[in-house]
This record gives sequence, structure tokens and C-alpha cells, in this order.
Amino acid sequence: MHLTFRNRLLWAFLGFAVMTSGLVFFLSTQRSKDAVLEQIQSTVMTIAVEAAAEVETSSHERIRSTDDAGGADYQTIQAKLRGVRDRSRRDDIYVAFIYTYRVSPQNPDMFSYVVDAEEPGEDHSPVGQEMTWEGQDTSGESPLRFDNAYAEETFMTDDYGTWLSAHAPLRNDSGEIVAMVGVDISATLVISKWDQITRGSLVALG
Repeated sequence: MHLTFRNRLLWAFLGFAVMTSGLVFFLSTQRSKDAVLEQIQSTVMTIAVEAAAEVETSSHERIRSTDDAGGADYQTIQAKLRGVRDRSRRDDIYVAFIYTYRVSPQNPDMFSYVVDAEEPGEDHSPVGQEMTWEGQDTSGESPLRFDNAYAEETFMTDDYGTWLSAHAPLRNDSGEIVAMVGVDISATLVISKWDQITRGSLVALG
């Protein structure tokens, strides 16, 4: 079929309009997703800071082996972490795990769990268990760091699932970071909120 110049111009304009609408849809949706991620990261980091404030560092430092898990120091800290965890299981956020960790005594490039708020079972991490992740650097170095409070920029996958995590430091009387508190929420919570944004944008576009 032979198209006149006017028809070709019309089709070109329609194609441009579709491409522009698609680009606007993608950019606006991505901005909304970024805003949701930042909000969740901020919330999880706040929870990590709250949990760290509940831990008495001197008591935490006395926990060195699985034998200490039955002691008062461990039990007290675990109860406080569980309290923070349970208060953070709400409609807007759902914390799966809260735990503390320190530099592994066996491997200074790795970290190991100290206190885990999780109840006894297959998801509980005992004192001294090293933390590992899917796709971990072949050098054996941990992707975590001892630092001020921060939230992960990307999801991390370990033996228990895929998570968005945040961390807050535990400092001794000299101000030195001796351990960290970790807080995990399931990546599916973030993804489900992203999906809601995409569906809402499609409805608005249609």
C-alpha cells in the first residue's frame, strides 16, 4: 500500500507519541519505585538503630561460644531483640530476622553470628556460625562492613532467603565498634510494593 506523505507523517507522529508515553511511564514508575525503596531502607535502618540501643555492649562482649547461649547475657539481649522484632511486624513493614554479629574469631575477613532473636529451629543461627551469602566474593571477604548505621543498596541472598537488610553498630566504652546489629526484611515485601506501583501506573496510563 502506497502511503502519502501526510500518512507517513501521521504514522511517524503516532510512533513518536507512543515512544514518548512509554518513556514517561518508565521514568515516572522508576522514580516511584526508588522513593518506595528509600522509604523502606530508612525504616529498616531506624529499626536497626533502635535494636542496637537495646543491647548492652559489655554484656554482648561476654558472649563467646554456644555455651553462653543459655546464660543471662544472651537471654536478656535475645529478649530485647525479639521485642524490637515483634514490634516491627506491622502492616507497613515486616521484620523477619534481627541478630548481632562480630568479626569471626576464625577468619578476620568474615563475620559470625552472636545473638539471634529467632526462636529455636532451622532458621536460628547459633553463636559463632559464620555468615555466608550467595555469590560471595571468591576472596572470601564479607560484603558487610563495620560502620555507622546503613541500609543495603541491593538485595542479598543467604541460606535463609533473599533480603533487604540494614545494620547499626554496637560500640564499647571507648567508642570502638565491636559488633553490629542486623535487620532483615524479605525482598518480596519490596517487590510486592513495586508491583503495586507498576499496576497503578498501567491503570493510569490505560
